[in-house]
Amino acid sequence: MLLIVPTDCHYLEPAFITMNSLATHATSGTKICLLFLRNSTPEDALFEALISEALVHFQNEYCGKIEFSCVAVHSSYFKNFSKFHLTSATLQKLVIPAIFPTEEICLSIDAGMIFGQGTADFLDQVARPSDAAITAFTSAADTSLQTSQLEIEHHTLYPAGGILAFRPEIYRSKDLLKRCDATYQNLRNEIIYGEQDIICFTLKDSELADFASFGKRIHIDLANDQSWVKADEFVQTYISQQYLYMKHVGVFKPWRQWVLSPAKSIYLHAVNKLPEAVKILTSHPKLVCQHSSKDKFSELFSERQFQLFEEHLRLSIDRQFFKP
Repeated sequence: MLLIVPTDCHYLEPAFITMNSLATHATSGTKICLLFLRNSTPEDALFEALISEALVHFQNEYCGKIEFSCVAVHSSYFKNFSKFHLTSATLQKLVIPAIFPTEEICLSIDAGMIFGQGTADFLDQVARPSDAAITAFTSAADTSLQTSQLEIEHHTLYPAGGILAFRPEIYRSKDLLKRCDATYQNLRNEIIYGEQDIICFTLKDSELADFASFGKRIHIDLANDQSWVKADEFVQTYISQQYLYMKHVGVFKPWRQWVLSPAKSIYLHAVNKLPEAVKILTSHPKLVCQHSSKDKFSELFSERQFQLFEEHLRLSIDRQFFKP
C-alpha cells in the first residue's frame, strides 16, 4: 500500500504536516509519497528542490522506518479536465490509479490532515481485501447532494474526499478513469464538490465501498463560531492523540495568515513538530507567500493585528503544550 498526499505549491507546508503525522504513527515499512502538481512556471524547479531536500530530512528523522518519495506530475496530464471551476490539484486524485498502476492500494490523503494514534489500526483495515475500486468514509447521497443534483443518477453512498483508497487494478478493469472523465465533461455545470460529486455520479453498486466506522474523526471549521467555543476541547483532544485524524474544513484554513481563531494553535503546534530542517524550509519566502495575507480577505486585518494574534497563539501554545 502506498500513502499519497496530493499537493501543489500552495499546500506544501500542510502536506509536510500530514506526512509527518502519518510517519509518526504508521508502522515500520510504510511508504509515503508526495504527489506534486507542477504549475508550468519557472518556480517549479525551486519547489521541487525544496521538496527533495525536505524528503532527505524526513528520511533522516525516521531513520529508514518510513520510505518517503515524490512524484511530480505536469498539469497538462489533466488536459481532458478543463479548469472551469475545479482545480487540477483536486482532480489529480482521480488519476492516481493511472500514475501508480502497479500498487495494490493507493491511499489518497488530503494535505493538512493531522493523524493520531488510530492511524496504524486504520491502515491495517484499509489493507484488507476488497472488491471495491474506491473505498471512502461515506454518507447517504440523498442527504449529501444538493437538491438540484438529486435528479442525476447517482450512487447511494456519497464519499468524503479527504481519504480515498483506490485499487488500481480494479479501477482500470472498470475503465473508471474514462468514465469519470465522461461524467465531468457531461455534468460539469452540476458538479460542485469536485472528485466527490464525480465519484458519486460515476461509480455503481459495489464499485464504491465505505470504511467501517473507525476512530474519532475531528472536523474543525474555523469559520464557525463553535471553533472558538470548543477551541480548548480541540486542543485537549490533539494533545491526547486519541483520534484517527483532525481535519480543517471549509475555506478558513489555518495555514492562511488572515485566518484568526484560537483553534489555529493546533496547526501551529503541528508545524513545530516538523523535523527542524523541514520547518526551516517551510519559512522559505516562496512558500510563505503562497498562503500569505495578500488575498481577498487581507483588507480585513492590519499587519499589526496579525502580529498580535500570532503572538497570542504562540503564547497559547506554550501554555497548552509545554507545561513544566
